[in-house]
Amino acid sequence: MKIFAFFALIISLAPRAEAARYIVIMKDEAPLFSAHPSFEREIVGHVESSLHQIGTYIVQTEDSSDVERLKQNPDVVLVEEDQIIPYELEIPLYLQRAELNISGRAPADTPVAGVPWGIAAIKAPAAWPLSRQGEGARVLLIDSGLDKTHPSLKGNFERGRDFTGESDGSDITDIRGHGTHVAGIIAAKQDVNGFTGVAPKAKLLMARACFEKGCSTAAMIAAINWGVTQKVDVMNISISGISSTAAQDEAIKRADKAGIAVVASSGNWGSNRVFFPAALPTVIAVGAVDPSMLRATFSQYGPELALVAPGVDVYSTFPATRGKVHSVKIETSTGFSVKYLASTFGGTREVRNSLKGELVSVGEGDTMADYDGKNVKGRFVLVRRGKGKFMNKINNAIKAGATAIIFVNNRPGLEVGRFTDKDKTLPISIFMIENKNSQVIEDRLARGESVVATLQATSSGFQVLSGTSMAAPHVTGVVALMKAANKKLKSAQIKKILMATVTPPTADNLKNEYGKGILNAEQAVRFSTRIDSAGKAEYLMPELSVTH
Repeated sequence: MKIFAFFALIISLAPRAEAARYIVIMKDEAPLFSAHPSFEREIVGHVESSLHQIGTYIVQTEDSSDVERLKQNPDVVLVEEDQIIPYELEIPLYLQRAELNISGRAPADTPVAGVPWGIAAIKAPAAWPLSRQGEGARVLLIDSGLDKTHPSLKGNFERGRDFTGESDGSDITDIRGHGTHVAGIIAAKQDVNGFTGVAPKAKLLMARACFEKGCSTAAMIAAINWGVTQKVDVMNISISGISSTAAQDEAIKRADKAGIAVVASSGNWGSNRVFFPAALPTVIAVGAVDPSMLRATFSQYGPELALVAPGVDVYSTFPATRGKVHSVKIETSTGFSVKYLASTFGGTREVRNSLKGELVSVGEGDTMADYDGKNVKGRFVLVRRGKGKFMNKINNAIKAGATAIIFVNNRPGLEVGRFTDKDKTLPISIFMIENKNSQVIEDRLARGESVVATLQATSSGFQVLSGTSMAAPHVTGVVALMKAANKKLKSAQIKKILMATVTPPTADNLKNEYGKGILNAEQAVRFSTRIDSAGKAEYLMPELSVTH
């Protein structure tokens, strides 16, 4: 059983509250090297970073006259205020208009030992013999940080830097979990059970550009510069916003000029518009498909979309203190005991470790008549999903005095989402179990047995999440394999090869919902090995030119 948890950095540009950071783009590199001393003399503010590789400064000042002075400098092209990109980690706003914010359904097989479904689906293992499993490739993640002590990641972690300004640059602690999950998809080391990343021998670098409030554009630009100086092979940016900035555009161009491929997520609003930086022309824009190889309903698309990759129910690494596995343990008065995997919902009372209560079945719970003759005060209620509205069922349970609801799904798998706005919490805990598991419980209750349920939330170093944020790193991992197979590949060549070697979608693609198609690691790596030292291919695939 895989639980569909929607996890992505959904963003819109908004001014940073403290408004103290500015991005200064120089006309060319020569003024940049000579400008720093004069900046220090002429402005009250502080030059935080000199990003020589991308011709940019990060300047801190609270004096508006300093900003105006910078804009008048003949060597300066543009001055931009730092923007904070807020992120939502659960579901996109368009789903919040639904009566229940269901973010999707999961197939009925439990995340167990073995190669994650997405990595198998793109045929990554078949590409390993030609690519040494990514050995020699170096990947930069621009994200929320990394659990560098995670057993599946620490062997491949090379170095990291914090660009948020919240530390001396050394703290890359992942307080969100997003960066750690993305890292595992790319390059988790293969373990004895078969769990692995796409490129299990590639090296990982983490540039922390996101903090509790969101992601800083100045930090992202500084991170790109660092990637250029580190001479990485590929950058992964699982961050998407409704617009871009001139400074970000310029930084991406400099990365491309340095031969570094940039992979980014298309966005999770489900619309026919690719967000930024994925929509920039040199970036490899990636959308998401589910285990049926159909476009995920949240995956954004449009003419800029290059291809799609697995982005639903993706099992990967997570900070050990933040990952949670939810379950329901059932015990009866006759000694029967069983434990079921469960899901839980945002906007409900959180179960920290465990919560125990006597269980009462109320059928579908659509009306208070379902509670007639049943004492549920201080107890848990077992409620069948049925056709009624969730909030009606929930309100009835609260009115009757129940402390928790265990929903029985009416279809395979489990679902998650939110029942309230972000800042509101219902006074009741809500879990869901699969329909196939409920009959045993209901049979015991019908026989008059007393049934006690324990809702459990157990810490785990792994998590099942969904979003285009999870699709992009599948592509990034394949790029690492391609570079391990052939270091001479340029960024433009990589993008064209990826798009030319896809598996065609079975569904209609008139709106470019799948880009060129579904990522195929085996074919992409195989073709990459046929590029000679002059950058030319031994043979050309249809619609493919591999010259820069």
